Amino acid sequence: MQYFYAILLTICFNADVLFAQTPDLKDALAKAGLAFKNERYQESETLAENAYALAKKSAVLEDLSEAEFAVAKAATMLRKYDLSKEFYEKAIEGFEKTGRPVRLAYTLVEYTRDMYRQENYLAASRLVLKAQTVYNEQISPADAAQNIELKIIILDRMAIVLDGQKQFDEGERYALEAYELAERNNGESLLDACNVLGNIYASAYNPKKDFDKAGFYFEAGLQICRRNNRNAAKLLNNLGISYARRKIPNYDKAIECYQAAIEENKKIGAQESIARNYVNMAYTYNYKKDFINSVEYSQKAIAILSKTSANGLLEAYGELVKGQEGLKDYLKALEAQKAYAIVQDSMFYKNRQKDLAEFQTKFAVAKKDYDITNLQNDRRLGDIQLQQQTLALANQQLIQEKNQQKIVDLQRDKLLQDLEIERGQADLAQQTQLSEKSASQLALADQARQLQIQETATQKQKALFFKWMVLGLLVIGGLLLALLRYRGKIEKERTELERKRLEEEKEFTLRQSELKALRSQMNPHFIFNVLNSINNFMLDNDAENASFYLTKFARLMRQVLENSRTERVTLENELKALELYIQLEALRFKDKIKYLLCVDPSIDKKYIKIPPLLVQPYVENAIWHGLMHRLEGGTISIHASEPQENLLRIEISDDGVGRAAAAAFKSKSAAQNKSFGMDITSERLKLANESFQRESQITVHDLLYADGSPAGTQVILEIPY
Repeated sequence: MQYFYAILLTICFNADVLFAQTPDLKDALAKAGLAFKNERYQESETLAENAYALAKKSAVLEDLSEAEFAVAKAATMLRKYDLSKEFYEKAIEGFEKTGRPVRLAYTLVEYTRDMYRQENYLAASRLVLKAQTVYNEQISPADAAQNIELKIIILDRMAIVLDGQKQFDEGERYALEAYELAERNNGESLLDACNVLGNIYASAYNPKKDFDKAGFYFEAGLQICRRNNRNAAKLLNNLGISYARRKIPNYDKAIECYQAAIEENKKIGAQESIARNYVNMAYTYNYKKDFINSVEYSQKAIAILSKTSANGLLEAYGELVKGQEGLKDYLKALEAQKAYAIVQDSMFYKNRQKDLAEFQTKFAVAKKDYDITNLQNDRRLGDIQLQQQTLALANQQLIQEKNQQKIVDLQRDKLLQDLEIERGQADLAQQTQLSEKSASQLALADQARQLQIQETATQKQKALFFKWMVLGLLVIGGLLLALLRYRGKIEKERTELERKRLEEEKEFTLRQSELKALRSQMNPHFIFNVLNSINNFMLDNDAENASFYLTKFARLMRQVLENSRTERVTLENELKALELYIQLEALRFKDKIKYLLCVDPSIDKKYIKIPPLLVQPYVENAIWHGLMHRLEGGTISIHASEPQENLLRIEISDDGVGRAAAAAFKSKSAAQNKSFGMDITSERLKLANESFQRESQITVHDLLYADGSPAGTQVILEIPY
């Protein structure tokens, strides 16, 4: 996004000079472009306004449009959006009238940035789509071939707008298309394509953000800058952010990038960019717990931003608060927090002012529409008044007719009243007769009403009794339910305690098994024999062999103790201990024992972990019961493979006398040791299977020659990891 500006301005300002007609205007536009490129936006605006004044004097529409375009770009960077909007629209109108689609497309793309900076993504989308339409439909194939950079910039701008709308997958698609096209074209826009892709992968809102990928593209852009001797401050800053926010952060590399960016920004006098670098350094030092440096760089950033712009000042105060708190200087941290709140309130006030201005503009438009409507209503007023007068005359005539009707109605009512009086007198006589009859009827009705009242009272008592009975049942049911729930809770807790107890017993048993394995790993006979052999070397004045033997024995003991400290050790450490053990046995028996240790190349010995002290009992059993009964000795072969994912297979083969022949030799002490070590190993694997919910398997095979005679023994361990 940042380098989009640099690429576009290089192309645009070169075109400005190309299309300008007069030498003075060419010079003015060139100077404005150079100031813009070096991020001296205030100077660029002044020079662009001078060019605009010259263009107005020349009265050449092409020159005027170029100058308007230059003013609009500088105004955008200075956040003078009303001014930039006015001049962009003038430039667009001028390029449309003069029939210059290439310049029109560049202006539309640049205007997209203006809308994007104001977070008006709908307008930005319309502008960039219009630029794409102009490129595809109005520019000739020959001109399009000469302006591939313009197509790349349009694709990148589409990616940026989609990124702002949080449509990251679509944005990535457009950015990758722009990158591939730029890579084939090998032009100025490749730098911009790298930066756009890096910013998409580094977006804080992107659910698929990948700072490693972002760093790759920022690094590629940095190399382009250095090859072309261009200012790389913004890319260095972005690269530093990618180092600081990776899954495995590299804060030192991030700080190196920020420091290099500061040096680059000092060359062009970009004070706000330097302040941004300082804020990022403060952020990084806070994560390194280097609060002294964090406070120093926060204060440097605040000193610059307080004079130039409030943009970034809030973040600078936020890092200062963290640094002061890290130094336990809570008084200064409180002061920084107050300053943070003031800046925050100020920014809120500015936003409210902006909202108010927008509301006032909308109100003015609405008032204008209202006034137009009222004017149209006034034209209809005469017709309405005429209709009202006609209606008034009709009402008066209706009132007269109603008055005449009222007189007729009054005469009729008087006649009816006279008839009603006569009828009332007749009814009175009749009522007198009826009143005597109704007296007795009223008495009977009163008795019936009393009986009904008594019956109603009885029903109310029954209903009240029923309600109390239901309420009592509900209370009893609630108490029973609560009791059942309490018992269930107690039972659940008892079950949980029992489960924990069983787990603790299982873990204790596993620990005991590990301890037994350690004790049985090197049986006392082996240790005594090794030490006795060392003693014989010493008595024979064979210091070299004694030292060699003793060194290997010490290394073996250290490896065994180290492996026994954890539940699982790497395959590499387990095999080291095993090899040392076999070498000592071979030395002691005058090289009667040979061994072959083979690990498949696909296996990562440092990654795979297995229970410690697991393989040695089977190797020891092969030596003592398989090879020692052969006069010429024999060979042990240990082969580690991975037949399927997350499954380690260890095969221990010997060419000894076989299990049947070994049983015939009644070496009681050795037999006891073998049984003890292998039983413990089986027990350990069983407990490990239960603890880790994995299934380890041990199988033993008798090896036979073609004639059926014993050829040795093979033990296969299959251990999931």
